[in-house]
Order: sequence, then structure tokens, then C-alpha cells
Amino acid sequence: MQSYGVGELDGLVRVYIVPRPGYTIGSRNALSSVAVRDNDGAAPAGVTVEPQRLTREEGGPPGVYSVALSKEPLAEVSVAVSVQSPSVARVSSVAGSSGASAVLTFTPRNWDRPQSVVVLPQDDADSADGSTRILHAVQGTGEYARLAAPAVSVAVADDDVTDESTGFRLTVASDRVRENAGRMPLEFAVGLNGAPVDPAARPDGMPFAVYALDGASTAQAGSDYRPVPLTTIVIPGGARSATGEVELELFDNRVAEPARQLVFEASPLEAASELGLSRASLTIVDDDSGHPDEPTGLVAMPTEPRTLRLTWEPPGDEGASRVSGYMVEASDDGASWYVLRINTGSRSTEYTDPSVPEGVSRHYRVSAITLSGTGQPSVSATGTAAR
Repeated sequence: MQSYGVGELDGLVRVYIVPRPGYTIGSRNALSSVAVRDNDGAAPAGVTVEPQRLTREEGGPPGVYSVALSKEPLAEVSVAVSVQSPSVARVSSVAGSSGASAVLTFTPRNWDRPQSVVVLPQDDADSADGSTRILHAVQGTGEYARLAAPAVSVAVADDDVTDESTGFRLTVASDRVRENAGRMPLEFAVGLNGAPVDPAARPDGMPFAVYALDGASTAQAGSDYRPVPLTTIVIPGGARSATGEVELELFDNRVAEPARQLVFEASPLEAASELGLSRASLTIVDDDSGHPDEPTGLVAMPTEPRTLRLTWEPPGDEGASRVSGYMVEASDDGASWYVLRINTGSRSTEYTDPSVPEGVSRHYRVSAITLSGTGQPSVSATGTAAR
């Protein structure tokens, strides 16, 4: 098929098959049609996610964001949704049940209709705010093969008031990162332990300064990371929490060494000394041991009764050698883990568990295996076997 590089209407090619000596066909002249879809002048395929930041409160109403395709796909496109910290929030599609993961399916028939993801903040007994990220893994063909999609950052303000009703808490969305991450956005959340900010008393909100506390960190500014600029986070009137971010740049020194801690501190910028200070730390994990990164985007989906199919994305960094297989672990309660398959012996990023009782949920995580050893496990995913 000739491509002319010119934007034009789609076409239809009719193919006639006529008999020749020594050949027969089902009818006198067989007719077939081939659709030719123009791909010149059209926008590239993409996945949009809006909004990319949500702030909710424990026990409060859920949040919603939408996922949409920018271009008609040639075949089915699935977007696997997975939560890094299911204890902070869970997700569901509009028609599905809530859990640590969900799957959105787009077809050539419904591709132009955005699909919603419902984010349900989880309630707990402690007085700490929480934050997490929701990742999206795209699976499709053609332009949608291995396409990247934005993540959604979620901050959940705690609703459990303690005796520290005048205090606040600083949290970091990612509390663990490999030193070869380079430049990356680092998100913080500041949440009040007590009542929301009084909009009448503070019409401009309550501002906080967040900065790296180099003297309390085992990571060294200049050698492990570029000095982090101070950032300001403002909790608006009527709210109990807010988020903000800075750009963090890590340096890979190519030397095997223990993990280091980068400590951040937050303090109020107004004359509100009764709030005190709050600290949070980020662990910088060495990547020079040769071990692979953790796999990402793990999803567990029912395919038939008693069977769950796992899919995931390979590690971004395989370490000193290629991935040769994956270890698959399972858990019935999300806390106690057992090995389901010690080594798949394949680079395939799929695994089928045919042993799940009907209607029962099971948790999973996978780890990459190389000649250097087994890497860290992925964020867990939960699936429920069909009845």
C-alpha cells in the first residue's frame, strides 16, 4: 500500500477474485473490501488524564478523574490503573468494585468517550495524613503500543483528631527512590491535625515552608543530590491539607553503598509557633549492586472461574544483566506473603494463577530476577476470581 504523506479522507479498496484454469472459488467472482485509513495530518495517539492531582479527606466523598484517548485506535486499548499505596486510597471504574487496581477498555466504537476513575480515600485509626500516586499502563497495538500516560497524585487528609490538635504533619508522596532517577518531581503534603484553616481569620490561607534539612540527612548535598530549593505550600481557607512539589535531581556516583536518607522539614511562615515543626524523609536506594528495579503497573484480572491473569511492566532498569525471569508472590490478607512461582524462567510479563476459589480475592506482587539476584517486589495488586 503506497503512502503519500498527504492528509485525505479514508478510502475503500474493492478486491475481485476471479477463477483461473486449475483454481476454483466459492462463487463466480468473489468480492472483498479492504478499508484504508488515512494517517497523515492527524494528531498522534495519546492518553490524557485530568485532573492529575486530587486532595481528599478520610471518610469524605470520593474523587474522580477521567482518562481519554486522543485518537481512534485500530484495535482494543486497555489502560491498567494501579495505586502505589492502597492503604491510602483505592480505585474503581464506574461499573467496577474498588481495589488496588482497575482496568479501562477503549475500543474503536467507544474510544471518543472519556472514562472515569473513582478514587476512594481510605480511613484508618491513626492521625497521619497520607499520599500516593496512581499509575497508568497502556496496552495496545500500533501507536498505542507501550504508550506512556500521566500519573495522578492523591493527598488524603486524616480525620482523626488527636491531642496534638494544634500540630501538623509533613509527608512525601514517594518515600523511596533509586539514585539513578535523575531529575524528578517530588511531591509533599502538609496537613493539619486539628480543625481546618479558618477562612475568616486567614483569607489568604496558612503558608508553610518546606526545605531540605542537610544537617540531619545522611545523603550529602552536592554529591548525592543537587541542593533543593525552598518551596512554599499554602493550605487554603476551609481546608486541612494542601500539596506542593519541587524538582529533585539525584546524582548516580557508580559506587555501591548503603541507602541514604534525605530529610525534609516544614515550618509555618506566619506567627503560629504553636504548630511546631514536622519532618519527613526520602530514602535514596543505591543502584550499583546490579540488582534490577521493581516491576511496575501490576494488574490482576479474572479471565474465567478460579483463574486470575497477572500482567505488569518490566523494570525500568534491569541492573547489571538482563532479566531472566520473575518471582511471583501471593497473599490472602495483603500482609503475609508466600511464593507462588519462585522463577517463571521467562522475560514474559504475564502469569496465570488457576488456583483461586470462585469469588475470593488474592493479593499479588512480582520481582525481577537477573544473574545479580532478585530485585525489590512491585507494588501489590488485588484480583477477585469470577464466579
